[in-house]
Amino acid sequence: MSCITEVKVGATVQTKYEHYWIDWQNQKVIFYSNTTSGTDNVSITYKAGTSNWIYPDKAKKTLSKTAFPRMNVLVVGGTGGRLGQYNSDVESVIHFQIDIWTKEGQPQTIDGVIYEGDKLAEYLAHQVMKAFRSNEDELHPELYNYTPIGIPRDLGFGTEMECFHTIVEVELKGINVSESN
Repeated sequence: MSCITEVKVGATVQTKYEHYWIDWQNQKVIFYSNTTSGTDNVSITYKAGTSNWIYPDKAKKTLSKTAFPRMNVLVVGGTGGRLGQYNSDVESVIHFQIDIWTKEGQPQTIDGVIYEGDKLAEYLAHQVMKAFRSNEDELHPELYNYTPIGIPRDLGFGTEMECFHTIVEVELKGINVSESN
């Protein structure tokens, strides 16, 4: 779902959050208005391939080092406030934490440079921050006002998981984000 690059109904390109939204929990594209069966064919274009080498989810003891690097996004918390009287929209500030785990002995070559272990975790953390800055308009209007919370934090080598751990923390704002569409 995160690799979708274009959605069309018939020959018309649809705009995310204007014509459709993505239900991440159920892995579906949901349209705000109904399409007519048989006349408005839906076409979804997405990136695919075998070049994905970062695994989603948390690090676990049972994973081999070939299951790394790993990244996980966690909503840490947030605040909110009404933008007027009791029936006004609620603007929330959501605090996200992106965890990055890497292993020693799993080198990755990126743009001709070899990274592994703590250096790979640090590189990926800075790429996460760069991706937020570069793609903020992709999140809008659902989320906006990307604010980094400091620089990536190196949590060092964890002996329990036998991996390096770095975190990136960011805040984003949104309107009525806790309501279902």
